[in-house]
Amino acid sequence: MKLSVIALLILLGVVPALMPHHAAAAPLGVPAPAYPLGAEISYRPALTNAEMDCLWNFFCEGGVPLFHLTSQDQLRRVAGWAQFAGVHHRGRMAMAFQLFVSRYSAVPDTTGTTWSEVAFLDLTRSIHAQHYRQKSAARELLPAPQGGGALVAVQRSGDQDLVIMARWTGSLEIEGIASYDHGSRTARQTAFASLALQIHLASERGA
Repeated sequence: MKLSVIALLILLGVVPALMPHHAAAAPLGVPAPAYPLGAEISYRPALTNAEMDCLWNFFCEGGVPLFHLTSQDQLRRVAGWAQFAGVHHRGRMAMAFQLFVSRYSAVPDTTGTTWSEVAFLDLTRSIHAQHYRQKSAARELLPAPQGGGALVAVQRSGDQDLVIMARWTGSLEIEGIASYDHGSRTARQTAFASLALQIHLASERGA
């Protein structure tokens, strides 16, 4: 099974199971207006490294790398939170979002590289290996911060498209993904704009 398909299964299968409450039921890391109208949102105010590895980095049953080749312990992640959302249309998941906000050790690695950048580069290598296409034209939605970096990459998975966005600055690194219907220009624009806004607001909040 292609890793992009596994990722989509996680988006459409695992995420809804993590969303027992409506957005109004509890405070959120990123406010509800950052999502499409009608999105069901779930916020995890603290996400352990093991939980992030399971949900995002590796497919739990079998340890298949998804969006990282290195565990969060190895990347020196020290804190963080996550938020998930889904938009249903006619009984099916039409759009889904995952957002992971992480703080990494402020002590650089042996090369002098900050661990947040190491995590960002690890993500970049992983999605490159899965043949995601980086979209330079979309970078205006998610500009690289001064002294940091950002990426936008896309891959088709069946009747869905996946867009990954990531941003790092200082000791903070944020990664997110959205799935939306392939071939729908409106869905693409909505998913891109919403995910970029989520990452921008999460950057302001921090971890």
